Formats: sequence, C-alpha cells, structure tokens
Amino acid sequence: MFLLEAGHAKVVFRIEVQARELNSYNFALNVNFDRPKSALAEEVSWLQTSISFNRNEKIVEAFGGFYTEDELWTEEFIPGKTVEQHLRMLKEGRLDESSPPAAFLWPHFVWTGIGAYYSFWRQTQFQVFVKDPTPANINIPPHDYYRGGRIISITTRILNQTPLQLLLRVHKRYIIETERLFPDISAYLKPAMIFSPIYEALGPTEGKKYLESAAGDKACPEEMRRQIQDFLDKLETQGFCPKPVFFAILRYQRWFKLNPGATLKAQGRYILELLKDYNIRNSSKVYPDARLRFFLDTVFTEASLVVRGHLRSWMSRQRELSLPDSRLQWEIRELLTNHEHSESEIYFLKRLPLPYLSGADSIEIIANPQTGMQDVEIMVSRRDQKDEIFHIRKPINPKEILRLHRLFSEVNLEVQFRAEHEYLLALNENGHVIGGLFYEPVDAANIFMDKIVVSRTYTGRGISRALMDEFFNRMRSRGFDVVTTGFYQPSYFFKLNLRIEKQSDGPVKQFNSSA
Repeated sequence: MFLLEAGHAKVVFRIEVQARELNSYNFALNVNFDRPKSALAEEVSWLQTSISFNRNEKIVEAFGGFYTEDELWTEEFIPGKTVEQHLRMLKEGRLDESSPPAAFLWPHFVWTGIGAYYSFWRQTQFQVFVKDPTPANINIPPHDYYRGGRIISITTRILNQTPLQLLLRVHKRYIIETERLFPDISAYLKPAMIFSPIYEALGPTEGKKYLESAAGDKACPEEMRRQIQDFLDKLETQGFCPKPVFFAILRYQRWFKLNPGATLKAQGRYILELLKDYNIRNSSKVYPDARLRFFLDTVFTEASLVVRGHLRSWMSRQRELSLPDSRLQWEIRELLTNHEHSESEIYFLKRLPLPYLSGADSIEIIANPQTGMQDVEIMVSRRDQKDEIFHIRKPINPKEILRLHRLFSEVNLEVQFRAEHEYLLALNENGHVIGGLFYEPVDAANIFMDKIVVSRTYTGRGISRALMDEFFNRMRSRGFDVVTTGFYQPSYFFKLNLRIEKQSDGPVKQFNSSA
C-alpha cells in the first residue's frame, strides 16, 4: 500500500495485489475522512454518471466499488504525472533530455486538459463543472497523438454557472495562473486556442451555441469577445481543425523544417505515419474535411493557387456532404489533366483519393470507358518478387471479370459471380488479368471476401499478398470495420492476421484492432 494523495477531504492509497499466477494488479483506494456520507454518495454518483456516458471516452478513473459503511471506494489506478508535475520537472531539468521542451507541450496540454474538463461537464448533462480546472488536477500523456486526459478529482464541483463564467474560470485557472508559474511555456500558444478544445469537446452544435452565448454576455471582456467572434467567423468560412489534425500538421511542419530536402517518397512515408499515429480517419467521421485539411497544410503548403483553391473548394463541399469519393476522384483527374503541375503536386494529387497513401511505385487515375469516361478508377502499380511490374485496380469492362472467372476455373475452383459482387484485379504490364478476388458488402460495417486466385504462372511472387493488402486498405478507407471470409485456405488467411471469432463462420480481420 502506497500513499498517493491527502487532500480534497480524502486520502488516496495505491493498492498492489500479487496474484497466484505472478501477475500484479493495482487500484486506487479512496478513504473519506471529513465529509458527510451524502456528499460522498453524490461524488460517487457523478463519477458513475461520467463513466456510463461513454465507456470509450474515459475522463475520470474507472469506478470499482463503493463501501458506504466504511466510507471508502475503489477506482482504477492510473500511473503518470499531472501536467503541473511534468512542467515542473521540465523546468528543474529532472526529465530525460529527449523530452520535448515545455513550450512545445503546452498547446497539447491546454487543448487536452480544457477539453477533458468540458467533456466531463457534457457527460453530466451540463449540470456540474469541476471547481478546480487546473493542470495540477489532470493527468495527460506527453505525446500529442494520445486522446483524452484523466481528471484526478471531482470532489469540489460548481453548479449553475453561465458559459462566460466557466470560460473565465478555465482561462484564469488553467492558462493564466500556470503561465505565471512557468513563464517560458507560452511561446506557441495562440490566444484563441482555448476555444478549439471547448468546441471539440461539446460538439459542433453545442460548442457553437456555447461560444455564441459567452460572446453575447454583457460581462464578456472586449478582447475575448473579439477573439470568440474571429474563431466563429473562421468556423463559418474555413471549417474546424480537430486536435489530431492540428498536431499532425504541426509535427509534419517541424519534421520538414529539419528535412527540407526530403524526397517525395520520404514525405509520403511520413504522411502515412502521421495519418496512422493521429488516426485522422477517425476525425473524418465528425469533420469530413479533416483529411484534405491535413494535406492542404502539409504537402500542399507550397502548391499553386489553382491546386490550393481546388482543395479549399473540395473541403467546403465535404463539410456540406455534397462531395462523394467517386466525384472527388473524378475532379482530381480533371485537375491533373487540364493544368500544368509540379512533380510534387502530381505525386500527392494522385495519392489524395487514397486515405492509406499507398506505397506503390506509381498511381494512376484512369477513366472508365464503360461509363462514358464519367467514372474513374484508381490503379496502383507494384513490383513482384521477380522485379516485374504489375497493376491492381477494379475491372473496367466485363471481359476482365470473365477472365477472372476463367482463372478460378483453371485452378479447379467453382465460383458464381452475382450482381452484388465487387472485384479487385491484378494485371501484368500488358494489361492481362493474372489474379483477383471478389467480395460483397454485408452491411455498413462488414464486408465478406469470398475467394482469391492468382494465375499459376505468377504464383509465389507476392501478388496475392499485395492484392490482399490493397483490398484491406480500400475497405478500411471506405469505412468498413470488419472483413470476414470463408474457410477456403484458412492457413493462408491466418498469415494475414485474420482470426477465428465465436460469432463468425470464418476468419475475421478487424480494422479497429491491433491485428
């Protein structure tokens, strides 16, 4: 047992339990010592309200048990330092030299911390706010791609506050007082940055309403009113930049400043890394223009006015939900065809429709003659294990589907293609179909991949693996969460990290898991 904290009318201990199988488990034990039982029960009730609001969005410690007679309760133990402790250790030089300077971390700590306090308020249906919204009362990982901070104590709470009163409290307690303690941390914090975490935590509708109410309060300081109005005006014309996108852009800009001569492939690899680390795809579910915004302010910062103008127009239409992916692909092809572009613009415009930024040697956006050239298809090119080029794309005419069917017959696999099936093909340099697979959507989240085949002439050259990788990437980018297949060649699919699950009748790959 270790003492963690004595304050807020309670004592908190860390309990470590050693199990028989040699695993150890930790939890926090809270002991009340100076509050009536009714106040204790109220705090526990608000903790449970926060936890049950959304179990995927943890703002407070996960609740364990409440023992009313003994006036104690257990919670999840979360290791780590508070924001204030982290800043103090940086100031005193007690952290590793590789740790980012405090000025770099402070915008992340502000955005995540203020967002957590407002998220708790939202989780309580806007009834109670933490009275002590400071960096000393929150635990935040120092890596800006992590989502969410964890509030340490909600013992002291306030009710019936106006939007402006809450905003002034958070601004004073979290930012002004902290920057007085650590004067060197404010270099990269823009004055209006306080509004972004509030807007993001409350959501577009409630966030906008909250900020409009605060700005409309007669007691609002004029400078703050002007900053809020500027923020709202930019929302109207430019949309919102969510936290993962903001910090991914910032990281790319710092990286490129250190690597100004990076090749296009190196830039593309780093872009892919950032897309994964910051999970930009998840941001796109709420803010549809998130991915284009990320590209606009990274690899297209030096692009021509024509290219940047198109990107802003596409972003605006994505926010209005009036630009489907197929139309975006068509307009990118038109832009590439009708204007002169730099090598960098061509390289990244071709990859713009691919949320996973394929590492293929080349990418082409081709028009489909079957639809009067009004539809386009993305074709990626790779090299097999004999260093020969092959292409992966969907079919653009019925003959290619017939050739795929013939390939299945040649390896003695009887298949039946139906109208609801979709196809992904592998073609050699001469455009002949040498492999492929077919699949069909089950519902909005699930896809069923039926079978895959590669011509005997091309087996053992890595083509089937490339087909499956491209298929997974495309399905992930379309928003599917799960791919299921039959028990046809199960050992092959197990090598691709598909797993058996009880509720499924075949191997499964979940895109939202580590597998």
